[in-house]
Amino acid sequence: MITIGELTLNSGFKYTIEIHEVEIFQMSILHGGSFKVTEEISSQLNKDAHEAGSWQAIQEMNIKFSHRGNEYDADIIVKDILSDYPKFKIIKIHSM
Repeated sequence: MITIGELTLNSGFKYTIEIHEVEIFQMSILHGGSFKVTEEISSQLNKDAHEAGSWQAIQEMNIKFSHRGNEYDADIIVKDILSDYPKFKIIKIHSM
């Protein structure tokens, strides 16, 4: 099931994204997932990495979405940032 969400890059740019995988543990605890990177997002990530000096410097982002009746707002770290469907892990969940 594809879920629509909002991704905010460290540079402040916000994008509507398709979340293709959501990893939730018992009691609706969000653990991670994966999302689709569009050409627009990829282009901005390239610009951000160039300005920051490395890919590692831009791996932290924020994601917001609703899944199975639960609202999530979380800081994430993105693995394989150059992938079409990078995986993310939760760093911090904000209360909604």
